[in-house]
Amino acid sequence: MNPDFIIGGVLVAVGIIAILVRRRFMQLIYRGLRLFYGEPVADDSIRGRPLVRIALVGAFMIVAGSVMLVTAFIGLS
Repeated sequence: MNPDFIIGGVLVAVGIIAILVRRRFMQLIYRGLRLFYGEPVADDSIRGRPLVRIALVGAFMIVAGSVMLVTAFIGLS
């Protein structure tokens, strides 16, 4: 089996998970930053629209994984 199938599938799966649980993911990042660096650093790091950024990264991962899957499938035939 071509490793591109595995990597592409993992990218698509992680992208979907990132989009679906982006609010919980941001809460985990904020808690970790607050625990290790303090509340001022955590507040400064999570400024702006982080939920939109996570959704964009998830969408990019889905697109990149889909391209890998298509190129791996084309390489098989």
